Amino acid sequence: MNVFVLAANQFLDDLQKQALKAFTNLQKCIQRRIRPLLAPAILSQPATLLHSHSDSEVKLVTPPIGSIKSVRDIMICLDDFLEELEHHKIFEAVIRHFFVQAFYLIGAETFNQMTEDSRYCSYTNAFQIKFAVAQLLAWVSARSQALSLSRTR
Repeated sequence: MNVFVLAANQFLDDLQKQALKAFTNLQKCIQRRIRPLLAPAILSQPATLLHSHSDSEVKLVTPPIGSIKSVRDIMICLDDFLEELEHHKIFEAVIRHFFVQAFYLIGAETFNQMTEDSRYCSYTNAFQIKFAVAQLLAWVSARSQALSLSRTR
């Protein structure tokens, strides 16, 4: 009986190590995909561009979709991860924890970019960040119950 208990404990330890390794690799993967998007999507967004045909005619023009990284690109990345986790029937608690960590990453990386580059510290960027956070919260609210706002706080 004692040999069985030892074997079962060893199996559980090995299983926990593998699960932790898989979770850590998944976190590294989302970090590699999201990190390059953060500064351009959240901190460097021109709301519109001025385009003039003549001195008397000035138009506000929005850049073409896809030409500038946006919060939507971050949400697409998050959607990809959520779909993959749900496809593989990962427990809701693990999915929730994964996205809590992903949002900590987004917050920390955005803050680090702001402290490293003084051009990002402005009132305009504060409003851009607030708008980006609102969009990300809307993304969380619109997704599965595993990501409901009350569960991720």
